[in-house]
Amino acid sequence: MSENINRNLAYAIALIALLGGLANALSDGDENKSIGHLIAMTIGGGFSGMVFGFLAVHYFGEQQYLVLAIAGAGGVLGVKGLKKITERIKDALENSIIKK
Repeated sequence: MSENINRNLAYAIALIALLGGLANALSDGDENKSIGHLIAMTIGGGFSGMVFGFLAVHYFGEQQYLVLAIAGAGGVLGVKGLKKITERIKDALENSIIKK
C-alpha cells in the first residue's frame, strides 16, 4: 500500500512530534539535566510522535488538525510512555494466559 502524503503535512508532523518530545524532556522534573539527555529524549519523543502521526494519516487520512494532535500526543508520550503501555499489554496477556 503506497500512499503519497502531502510533503507539508509530513514536515508539520515532524515538527509537532519533536516539540512534543521536547515538552516531555523539559517536564521530566530533574533539574540537573545535561544537554545530551535533553537531545536524546527529544529525538526519542520525536520518533514516537512521528510514528503516531503517520499511523494517524494511514487511518484518518490527511485531516491536518487530528493528525497533528495525535503526533503531538505521541511526542509527549515518548519512549517512557510506550514502554509503560507495552508493559501493561504484556501483563494483561500474561494474566489472561494464566487464567486459562
